[in-house]
Amino acid sequence: MKQWLRHVMASGELFIWGCGAGLSLSLLMIAGLLVLILINGFGYFWPADLVELTLKDGKHVIGQLAGEDVSPKGDRRIRMKIGNRDLYGLDFRWINSEQIVEQTKPVDLVMVERREWGNFYGRLRTLAKEDQVVAEGADAIWKALPPLLRQAESNERESLYSVLVVDANNKEKSLALGQVIRVFRPNDLSTLEKVWIYVGNVWTVLTTEPREANTEGGIFPAIFGTVMMVMIMSFIVTPFGVIGALYLREYARQGVIVRTVRIAVNNLAGVPSIVFGVFGLGFFVYGVGGRAKGVSRRVDWVGCDQMGNDMEGCAPDGASRHSDRAHPCHGPCSRRGRALDVDRCGEIGSGPADRRNLAVPAFGPEIHALRLSHL
Repeated sequence: MKQWLRHVMASGELFIWGCGAGLSLSLLMIAGLLVLILINGFGYFWPADLVELTLKDGKHVIGQLAGEDVSPKGDRRIRMKIGNRDLYGLDFRWINSEQIVEQTKPVDLVMVERREWGNFYGRLRTLAKEDQVVAEGADAIWKALPPLLRQAESNERESLYSVLVVDANNKEKSLALGQVIRVFRPNDLSTLEKVWIYVGNVWTVLTTEPREANTEGGIFPAIFGTVMMVMIMSFIVTPFGVIGALYLREYARQGVIVRTVRIAVNNLAGVPSIVFGVFGLGFFVYGVGGRAKGVSRRVDWVGCDQMGNDMEGCAPDGASRHSDRAHPCHGPCSRRGRALDVDRCGEIGSGPADRRNLAVPAFGPEIHALRLSHL
C-alpha cells in the first residue's frame, strides 16, 4: 500500500486528477451562475399579471407581485411593485399578509409604460382631445387608443389627446398620449401574446436608448460604443503596436526612456483594464469633474425654521431674493410643488433644520410614456 501510494505521488496522477476535478467544478459553478443570472434577468421582461389587493382598512393596492418574505417581527408579508412613482414616491411596497382581505386580477387593469416616472398601474377613465371628452369607460377608450397612439408616434408635433387614468383608490392622473410608450392589459393577454410582448421587451432593451437616468429603456448606445471601440482600436493598435514592438526590440537605443516605456507596457499588460477604468472614473469624473462642476454652478440651499418655512433666500413676504429661482419661496420647507427631505422636515416640513437640504423645484405633471402595441 505504501509502495503504491508512493508510486502514485511520484507519478503526479493524483495532482492531475485533482486539477481536472477543480477545473470541472469551477466550470459547473460558472455555468450555474450564468443560468441563474439568465433566469432572473430575462424573467424581468415577462409581462406579469396585475393584482388588486383589498386591505382591512378599506384601501386598495394595484401592482405586480415581486416576492414574499418574513418581516423582522416574524409576520408574513408580500412585496408589491405598485408603480405610480409620481403619486406615491416609491416603486415597491411591503404589505403584511394578515392585512389582505381579498386578492383579485380584474381584466380592466392597465399598465401604462411612460418615458418618465416609470409604469402607471390603474384603470382608464376618460379620453379627451384638449379639454373635450371624446370617450368614457374602459372598453370605449381601449378601442379608441391604438390608432391615436400610432398617430402620436408618427407625428412630430405634440398630440392633442390625453387619457385620464385612476389608481386603486381613484386618484386621477392625466397623461398625454404623446408621452405614452405603451399600454396593455396584462390580465387579458393569452400566453402567446405574453410571449410576443416578452420578445418585444428584450428587443427594445437591445435596440433603444436609455432613459430615466439609465433606469429605463435600452442599452444600445453601450453596445454600439463597445463594438466601435473594439473595431477602431483593433485597426489602430495592430499596425502601430507591431511597429512599436519591433522598434523597441531591434532598433531603439537602450536607455532610461526605453526602460520607462517597457515598464509602462508591462503595467498595462499585467493590470486588468477595469482597474484603470475605475481609477479614471473616481479621479477624473468624481474628483476633478465634481470640483469643476461645483465651481461652475451655484447651488441654492435652504433651511427650515420652526414653522417649516424657508430660512435663506426668501424675503419675509415669501418672495425670492435670488433672481435665478424659478419659483417664489413657500413653506413648509420649500415645498414648491414637491416636499423636500422627510428625514429633515417631516411629513409636513415642521421642526428645525438639523442639516441643510437642496430645494427641489416643482416638476410638471407631464410624463412621457411606448406606443400601444395593440394585440
